[in-house]
Amino acid sequence: HDFTASASAAGPFPYPWDPSNAKAILRWTIAHGLDHLLYGFELGNEQNTKYTAAQTANDFAVLHNLTIELWPDKTKRPKLFGPDPHSLHGPSGSQLKWTSDWLRRCRSLGVPVYGVTHHEYTEVDPTVRGFTAPTRLALNSAIAAAMNETVRSADPHVRIFGGEIGPHNGGSPPCDHSSMRWAVYGDSLWYADALAAKARHGYAGFCRQDYIGSDYGLIDCSTGTPLPDFYAALLWTHVMGSTVLHVELTDSGGKRLGDDAVVRAYAHCLAAKESSQTSNGGVGLMVINLSNESTKVHFDTALGDLNRVYVLAPSDNASASLTRVGGLLGTGITLNGMLLQAAADGTVPRPTPQAA
Repeated sequence: HDFTASASAAGPFPYPWDPSNAKAILRWTIAHGLDHLLYGFELGNEQNTKYTAAQTANDFAVLHNLTIELWPDKTKRPKLFGPDPHSLHGPSGSQLKWTSDWLRRCRSLGVPVYGVTHHEYTEVDPTVRGFTAPTRLALNSAIAAAMNETVRSADPHVRIFGGEIGPHNGGSPPCDHSSMRWAVYGDSLWYADALAAKARHGYAGFCRQDYIGSDYGLIDCSTGTPLPDFYAALLWTHVMGSTVLHVELTDSGGKRLGDDAVVRAYAHCLAAKESSQTSNGGVGLMVINLSNESTKVHFDTALGDLNRVYVLAPSDNASASLTRVGGLLGTGITLNGMLLQAAADGTVPRPTPQAA
């Protein structure tokens, strides 16, 4: 739940925050036995150009005191998230210092921040060249590293969340397929890399902008059809667990490849669903190939045998695409060569691996 201050007669940006409306809503929620549905609160949205970091922290202290009043039992008290500044486009910017100043002020006020959040839009160019540009995908890791360093300089333990991350910032084209810029397979390359890059740099959560709506969601807003990014997220949660492993990728000559490489690799301990299929757990590897040519990847023999493979690829079948074209600019997606489509009742296919 995001409590955002509204304008008043005192000016366009009222300060300090008046919690009376929030208190009334929350009292009603508690009285109706629904407060168990409240995991946490965030105060404000993209307020870093309207309030100083200290002012924002002072408002969070008001929110914290409100939660103490309404939930005397701290074990049942909703957690606090923030401050969600707008919006990082690269690994530098005033948002970083504003965030660290806010976090330090919160700590001095005794505000127990559970998760630090921020917004991020790297503006992926919705073309074949843009979707496969390693320098653009490298921003996923660069921003995450900068935010991790910023947060850790102020608090070594607080969690980090991508409060709002998408390939594009804003805009609401009609829900009629006239604009499908990021609704296509090419965007899933950015999304998969972004998920992995944030996890590698210690993020606890990734809030995707958005689930449905505009032309950069996971679901087509006109038909309810799952888009390629939806299946990328589905496979991510199916295979990649929460424990992140260190990966070094080298070319055939032994040269180490960086975040600007065409081939990208990430590793986690297996997610529970996958791990249950093995006797002693295992490792999930995600390899992204931005090239239009196939490549061979050799794994360290210490990992053991590769026994299950999930290969996502764009469908060349134009008739299976909402954009009526195949490839990177189409919405068709295959898993191990099989077209992924929701059933008539909306059920999505269960990820099925191919034996290695």
